[in-house]
Amino acid sequence: SLMQLQVKAYPNPTTGDITLSMTGFDEGQVVIRVFDIFGKTVMNTGHYLVRGRGTMPVQLGNVTNGVYMIQVSQKDKVKTLKLLKN
Repeated sequence: SLMQLQVKAYPNPTTGDITLSMTGFDEGQVVIRVFDIFGKTVMNTGHYLVRGRGTMPVQLGNVTNGVYMIQVSQKDKVKTLKLLKN
């Protein structure tokens, strides 16, 4: 059965570090990209998902306060969510 593609970030809004929760992907590597409202990438990293799900800590304490998009992608599976850093 196809699990629904889901990406959640908590806490959101955040003052720094978040936990990224991902489900519905395939077993293997995903690319996690965080970019600002101007499209500038502030973080780009990979993460291996066992059985297509997992959680990952993301450190955003060093980025400027504002609105960011977090994009998790794996081949044709792409999920983007909005994050507020304050």
